[in-house]
Amino acid sequence: MVAFEIKGAQRLKDGDLSGLRTLRDRTGPDFRAGVVLHTGPRAAHPEDRLFTLPIDQLWNP
Repeated sequence: MVAFEIKGAQRLKDGDLSGLRTLRDRTGPDFRAGVVLHTGPRAAHPEDRLFTLPIDQLWNP
């Protein structure tokens, strides 16, 4: 399972990962990754199997 969330914010807060965090914790090893797409400039790997990615990276390599 890979889950995506889309946020219209440039800066993410810790609470912005809460939905993916809950899904990861409830599904265990079936959860491969959670990705928050946002309008900010930087990608990050803040926690186990959770990632943040600027949405423009989908079309700008």
